[in-house]
Amino acid sequence: APVTMQTLFSNLPILSSSAENLAHYDSRGIIAADGQFRAVGNVRAKGCETDIFLHRVAVDGLGAAADLHAIPVHPFPDGNILGGFPGEFQVSVTYEFTEDNTLQIYYSGISDKATLANMTNHSYFNLTGEGSGKVLDTYLTIHARDYNPVDEFSIPTGEYAAVEGTPMDFNKAKKIGQEIEADFQQLKYTGGYDHNYVTDNYAKGSRRTVAVAYNETSGITMDVISDCPCVQFYAGNFVIDEKGKNGHVYNKREGFCLETQVEPNAVNVEAFHSPVLEAGEKYQSFTADKFDVRK
Repeated sequence: APVTMQTLFSNLPILSSSAENLAHYDSRGIIAADGQFRAVGNVRAKGCETDIFLHRVAVDGLGAAADLHAIPVHPFPDGNILGGFPGEFQVSVTYEFTEDNTLQIYYSGISDKATLANMTNHSYFNLTGEGSGKVLDTYLTIHARDYNPVDEFSIPTGEYAAVEGTPMDFNKAKKIGQEIEADFQQLKYTGGYDHNYVTDNYAKGSRRTVAVAYNETSGITMDVISDCPCVQFYAGNFVIDEKGKNGHVYNKREGFCLETQVEPNAVNVEAFHSPVLEAGEKYQSFTADKFDVRK
């Protein structure tokens, strides 16, 4: 069947979605307002992305003629979700599926007030195909010397920790399941991998390969290319009875995510890459998932 934007994104807002304003975890629900930061409550128990429904806006706005592009523009009002990000945030996400089997995602946005912006995509991947079981035999490489440790609430503590000598090291390709059950406190906190990796060779606006996944059974490879400084690797530890396309139901570790971004909790950690978007400043970000088959 031909690939269309509807076939790529017409399932669930969890299994294939984009998120704004602030991807992943913030320890105190801090927002920017007129150059000042204030607390709006503890959002730890709320989980990950503050707005998981942007992909629904994208799909619903395509129209009958949509093929390989989607360019929705959607205003998120002043004071939107989880207690109130300031400013009306005009968001545009462009999806393009190219002839060389690359899904390209262009994010852009602008706000009329200082706000927070860290947009990402929360699609799950299984390189052996839909409904084919767990992803633990898929090989993964992440080009990152450091990752961000988390606390028991999955909030980054503000540290950069070396991956070398720990189960967090994916600098050389290894199976996702090789050390996922290791006796390592970080993996116990999150039930498996759900951590932000600070990728190598970051330069603002420069695109490079940050991660590569490969499955021997199918031969399929996926290169993740981005201009973002970080990528969150999530091994689907808490997926339970999520319905996907063609009636398949997905459960624990039957899909993985590689979500490009700045560090979670960056608004509270000066050393992290800033998620603050000033009033009138244009937000731009790019990520591509390039697929191929090894012969």
